[in-house]
Amino acid sequence: ASIEERFSYVRIKGEVSGFKMAPSGHVYFSLKDSTSLIAAVCWKPIFSKLKYKPQEGMEIICSGSITIYPGQSKYQLVVEFVEATGEGALMANFERLKNKLLAEGL
Repeated sequence: ASIEERFSYVRIKGEVSGFKMAPSGHVYFSLKDSTSLIAAVCWKPIFSKLKYKPQEGMEIICSGSITIYPGQSKYQLVVEFVEATGEGALMANFERLKNKLLAEGL
């Protein structure tokens, strides 16, 4: 069985990194944790219907399928559904730094 057949439905928890909305309306980002990273894509028709839209630094759970992006021979998650899990580490670090700088009057 191929990768796409074996992983036709997965749920992956991670922090959104490198969020980019293309002019086409498709959304590209990575999901990462402390040791791993996987590319993710959410097509415009799906993204427009998501109740919870991913943003940079948020920790989320994405459901979808694993496919191989043929142009680069790399795996990607095609996102079909997004759930919130809480604030990601990048956003928490950013808020701590912002508060520290505000306290210092910067």
